[in-house]
Amino acid sequence: MFVVLLLFMAPMTTIAHGLPEAMDGPRGVVMLDWHRENISRTLTAGYPESFGLSSFFGRVKPTIKTVGGKRCVHANFIGFDVDDNFAFDIDEPVELELLLHQPNQTTLVYGYDANGKANATGSQVLSPKAEEGTWQTVKFTLDRARFANRGMRGTDFAVTTLSTIAPGSEHEDSTLTLCDLTLTRSGQNPEGVSNPEGSLQEASLELRIVESGSRHPTPVRMGIYDASGRALLPSEDALPLQYYETEIRQYALKSFNERSQPWPHTNRYVFYSDGSYRTSLPAGDYWIVASKGPEYRWLLQRIQVKPGEQVVKQFTITRWEDMPQKGWQSGDVHIHMRRDHQDNPDIARVMAAEDVHIANLLLMNNPGGSHYPQYAYGGEGFYQQGIHALVPGIEGPRTAQRGHTISLNIEKPLINPDRYFYYHEFFEGYRRQNAISGYAHVGSEEFNGSWGLALDAPFGLVDFVEIMQNSQLRTELWYEFLDLGFRVAPAAGSDFPYFDQPGAVRSYARVTLSDNTHKWFESVKSGETFVSNGLLIDLEVNGQAMGSTLPVDESGVLDILADAWVNPDWDSLERLELVYCGDVIASRNGGTEPTTRLRLEKSLSPGASGWLALRGFGKNFAMAHSAPIYLVDRSGNSACKDRVPQRVAAMKHRLKQLSEAPLNVQRELEYWQTQQLQEQYQRQRSGLESRIEKALEVYERILNRK
Repeated sequence: MFVVLLLFMAPMTTIAHGLPEAMDGPRGVVMLDWHRENISRTLTAGYPESFGLSSFFGRVKPTIKTVGGKRCVHANFIGFDVDDNFAFDIDEPVELELLLHQPNQTTLVYGYDANGKANATGSQVLSPKAEEGTWQTVKFTLDRARFANRGMRGTDFAVTTLSTIAPGSEHEDSTLTLCDLTLTRSGQNPEGVSNPEGSLQEASLELRIVESGSRHPTPVRMGIYDASGRALLPSEDALPLQYYETEIRQYALKSFNERSQPWPHTNRYVFYSDGSYRTSLPAGDYWIVASKGPEYRWLLQRIQVKPGEQVVKQFTITRWEDMPQKGWQSGDVHIHMRRDHQDNPDIARVMAAEDVHIANLLLMNNPGGSHYPQYAYGGEGFYQQGIHALVPGIEGPRTAQRGHTISLNIEKPLINPDRYFYYHEFFEGYRRQNAISGYAHVGSEEFNGSWGLALDAPFGLVDFVEIMQNSQLRTELWYEFLDLGFRVAPAAGSDFPYFDQPGAVRSYARVTLSDNTHKWFESVKSGETFVSNGLLIDLEVNGQAMGSTLPVDESGVLDILADAWVNPDWDSLERLELVYCGDVIASRNGGTEPTTRLRLEKSLSPGASGWLALRGFGKNFAMAHSAPIYLVDRSGNSACKDRVPQRVAAMKHRLKQLSEAPLNVQRELEYWQTQQLQEQYQRQRSGLESRIEKALEVYERILNRK
């Protein structure tokens, strides 16, 4: 839940008298010159994200204002670092009191660092009182506050507005004006939990996690939790994790939908280990939890640690499925981590802990700058440990006007702000590098990717579309291009750190253990792939696999064999669906009892061109979707011909929208870096219009094709 505060207030004159320092890094973090007792730092960001809160809509540059003689912060999002001398790693209720000046109705949301869970928030409805005018005093109790510096840039709690997390109505203000703040500790600990603050570390623990059949430690994602649900703060043995512009050792699994990112403990704070881990800890009972991706069973072990004891334990994590042995390797097409040479071993261990075989580490570019740099590209930037490889790529060009693009396995990044809106030039350049290119966030429409796709797909420049991300499978737009006869592969990307952990969703591509890494990219491009967040699938038509092309005629019979299976620790199968030209033509249900395997067999005489694909769903969260098998007529056309007029009309409409829509710089993720974008767009408009006209000609030819 989040806090809902409806603040109805009259306007009052405010005077801006100071601006904060320049925005820094991919989040545009700003340290604010605003200080209060027991608060060591106050900060905000252009794209803040902390404790499950984030700000994207209605963002403004933060300012310091004088209001009624008080020095106030005016921003969308404000984060606070509690002075460690006042409170650090505690476990007690803390009262937070805010003095706000709000001329307009505002819904306030807060999040804080708590014990027992990640991304703790609360709810409270404030009924405004007319006699208070625009001033409002708000009080919250932060239950089981921990304040262990686990928020953005080491902060402990944050406040923002609902209308900047999600679009609000016009009467909702997206900003807060905060003029005072006080914190009051209660000193009361939960029943049965001693105050951890300053407690002596009474014992030591040494863990080794090995894979079944091996004596060597294996990288894992881990959590160690005491009887009250507290996650132990990790020791220096935890692997460093490159997170936005910082390096951290503990990570909160995102909670957009906790069912979609399973974890066998209510506390979702985790860390990464190379399989050997040592720490000191108070005596007590603990749960040890470890995972290694959806092809492994979870490891859950309970241990007891006595005062002064030195505990040494070895546990075995067991493989449930071995997809590489079956000729499939997983990859994540969308990961952001800055990387120097010395970072390679630790990043590779993190990817091995999630069992991501091909980790695509993307430079993120906008017309005003770049983030998450890679020390090299091509062969010099390639790094491999066993079957886990780090491969540099780029997310860019990317605008909110026509979508975000991704190019994988590039030899060098192409950067040209003066041609930035001509995406096709970048795609053509990366194709000359033998890279593959596609669109990110397809179907989400945060950045108008449907407009960009409508412009680029007709020219055969789009190899893949990212249809699985952020706990969602979005297929509608992709299906439209398949219906038109375009051959575009599906892809899955976590977009770490913006959404989920690496490998939360993944693209499986057909690659044997003897193939080199480049084969993974070739298989994605050719459609020998499926996307998944844990559920595994296979599809054959007349013995041909995903990505294949099959001729069809009126008398032809297609024998279809489809399979799905899922790790029982992750989910149980709900249904398996066979899709022809976007319609479900056959399905198989899992029944009421837990089911981990399903098979669907069907004979079909389509009599016309089109495409076939398989999708599967678990009872809780798991899902998967195959690349199509293309059914072609004598001319090699796989279009679903009865749907072509409707699809062409939709594409023409999107191109019209692209041509006519004004550019809104505030919708750019790093809006503080793209203030010149409007001028750049105007200079490139004529060339963009020319490209739109050529795309319309292609759609006309598709419409008139027999």
